[in-house]
Amino acid sequence: MYITVATYKEQGFLIVENFLTKDEQQAALDGFFTHFAPPYDQYLANDRRNDTPQQILFPWDHSGLNRVTVHPDLIDAAERVLGTREIRLCEGHLGMKYAGEEYGTNFHIDYGNNTLGPIIEPDDFMNLVCFYCFDDVEEGMAPIRMVPNGCSDAEAVPMIVPGGSVCLYSVFTRHAAPGHVGGLYPQGSPLGRRSHLHV
Repeated sequence: MYITVATYKEQGFLIVENFLTKDEQQAALDGFFTHFAPPYDQYLANDRRNDTPQQILFPWDHSGLNRVTVHPDLIDAAERVLGTREIRLCEGHLGMKYAGEEYGTNFHIDYGNNTLGPIIEPDDFMNLVCFYCFDDVEEGMAPIRMVPNGCSDAEAVPMIVPGGSVCLYSVFTRHAAPGHVGGLYPQGSPLGRRSHLHV
């Protein structure tokens, strides 16, 4: 895997498409659907109810989910971005957005809600966050929008990616997770959801 540290520090984020193999992606989805939230068609068939255990936080009783949280290539990328092997996992949690549900976040930074450490410098990159998109994400499916350093929110880059992709970003990088475009996906469509893991 090729991670450009300079690009990450210049933009404040780095999107790596197809980070996971298809087998790793499927194993993560299997765990996701078992322990956190059902596939979209099952969710609709169950009157928009989630009857899974809804286990949000790492670790899970599922090797596929646990493996992607501490994926060797993800650890390697974090060590190279941070410039040290002395890294710690703060947390890993799951999230799901179904079409037709009202939720989303405005532009924000994660410093203050995802970290306890002090700001060392204005461009401190020592608090690295990442999230996977386990499903393909297309426009209208509430793609996370990342704002490159020095740009306005209007210049945000939507994370429109194939499933198994990952985004690494600084806790100081502005981003937002808007809601779905209503009525875009028919009942039963696998595209009616965006499942993700935030590490």
